[in-house]
Amino acid sequence: ILVSAQADPLNPNSINAAHDRWNRHSLLALNAARFCTAQRMAQPLRYGTLTRHQLRSDFLQNTREVLIYRPRLPQLARWTLLLFDGKTYQHEYRLANVLNALIASHRLPPINVVFIDSLDHSRRAKELPPNPHFADFMAHELLPWLNRQGISLTRQKTVVAGSSYGGLAASWVALRYPRQFGNVLSLSGSYWWAPQGEEAGWLTRQYQQSPRYPVRFWLQAGKFETSGPDGGIYANTLEFERVLKEKGYTVSFHPSSSGHDYAAWCEALVNGMRDLTGLALKGKPATPDPAQQQILYGAQR
Repeated sequence: ILVSAQADPLNPNSINAAHDRWNRHSLLALNAARFCTAQRMAQPLRYGTLTRHQLRSDFLQNTREVLIYRPRLPQLARWTLLLFDGKTYQHEYRLANVLNALIASHRLPPINVVFIDSLDHSRRAKELPPNPHFADFMAHELLPWLNRQGISLTRQKTVVAGSSYGGLAASWVALRYPRQFGNVLSLSGSYWWAPQGEEAGWLTRQYQQSPRYPVRFWLQAGKFETSGPDGGIYANTLEFERVLKEKGYTVSFHPSSSGHDYAAWCEALVNGMRDLTGLALKGKPATPDPAQQQILYGAQR
């Protein structure tokens, strides 16, 4: 069935930047006020710039592509989003175009976005799961390099984000360098991960055993992510949230009726940035009403 899988030709609501039916994804969205839409992906960058760079790392002994989006506004963008798997988020889902449109319409504040490429599957699997060298690269190479590019970061307004292994990496980097990375936006974080020979949930235990640091967390997971060690990503994210709350962290968990996919992550990323930057309506988080999300969940059951 995967050989012939294709977008639904009768569904005009699709997502990602692919132009052929084999690589596009049909979307069922019960929330009409979705931010991450094909229409916004297709909009040109009228109000910002996207530049391409190559960054060499001595810690990791490799070179990767880094894209930088900057809003073209009279005031400086004070928030900075550091996003793992950046090449996929921009090339396939045009996230800079989406954010550009939302910033222009005042649905997001001015945000610099740094898209960090993961190179390939092999190096991604070595670098993003808790790796001291990768955390050192982020703190001691990426941040000084960004400063030389004219992007000055403050801990309170720096968000490190990623999905799957990227969500795990964001949480790990903030644990290693909490004075530099003050906000974590984790999408379907792989909190089940553990080094060989260890029990699942290694990073959760590290947080449990460490002091509380000045870091805020915005966590998302799909209700259909239930396979894998210790109940899958959904259950492991709930456990991570529980430990963070016990330690006294500022943390919120945002379940969605979704699986392990960029359609959910793109939307959650916008909602998370609205919440973390304080732009969501007071007392009403940007995350859609959970009652709407229950419809799909109940349908599967």
